[in-house]
Order: sequence, then C-alpha cells, then structure tokens
Amino acid sequence: TCHDNYEPGKLQKKKWENALPMDIKSFGYNRKAKYENFLSTKHLIHELIETVAYGGNMLLNVGPTADGRIDLIFQERLLGIGAWLNVNGESIYKTQPWDVCQNETTT
Repeated sequence: TCHDNYEPGKLQKKKWENALPMDIKSFGYNRKAKYENFLSTKHLIHELIETVAYGGNMLLNVGPTADGRIDLIFQERLLGIGAWLNVNGESIYKTQPWDVCQNETTT
C-alpha cells in the first residue's frame, strides 16, 4: 500500500494512488486554515501530471464545511484544474505510462 502524498519517482508495476489534500495541514475542512497552507493550482496540476506519468491515480481531498459547502479556495483550485483539463485532458484521460524515458536525460 502507499502512504498519503505518495510520489514514487518512477513508473510503478502495480496500480497505486496519490491521495493528497489541498490544505497541507488538514485532510478535512479547517476553518482556521491559512491561505499559504493551500497547494496552488499549478502545484496540483503538476502532481496530477506526475502521478499519471508514473501509472497512478490521483485522489484529491476537498474538505466541505459542516453544512456541506465547498469553500471558494477549493472551488478555485478545482475550476483551475478543470480548465487545464479542458485544454490538456487528452494527455491525461485513457493514457498509459510510457516507460521508454522515465526520469532520464538525453545527454
């Protein structure tokens, strides 16, 4: 099994999942969360790309409030990832990892 925020650094032979929160201090809703504790949309997209490249599935945790609302910062991140996927989704959906040049340079 894999731990949360698992980053193998290379293609895996078995199925695996990268479970990560948007708030680096909490997996659930934290009403005292600070803006600087949230991963940026750019960082989350990079995590998605790397996870898929290594044959994994990304599970992104979104913590709703007690009454079921999704805070704006979570919405912004999800919409940003969605906008990126609208343009680049073909590179993510139904793809298979390419094991020819994983983490190698050409020099």
